[in-house]
Amino acid sequence: MVHAKSSRIEIRTNPEIKQIIEKAAGIKGETISAYILGKSLSSARKDIEQMESITVGNNDRDMFYSLLTNPPAPNKALKNLMQSDSF
Repeated sequence: MVHAKSSRIEIRTNPEIKQIIEKAAGIKGETISAYILGKSLSSARKDIEQMESITVGNNDRDMFYSLLTNPPAPNKALKNLMQSDSF
């Protein structure tokens, strides 16, 4: 499958930063665009994964599972809510 490149991203920077990126891209044998895109995409995926997942410890996991499998009895406030027109 061929992925056509139809979107464009432009950034502005100072000459020092550009020189550093050019050097790093050259070391990797990549174009500046490929280097920046690869690093940005990797970082973006990591950021998304961190925001879309929850990591909990064993105690929290066990407590969550216990509450799911053995929920507490409904309290008076919950019973009132379920009987009201608001629900």
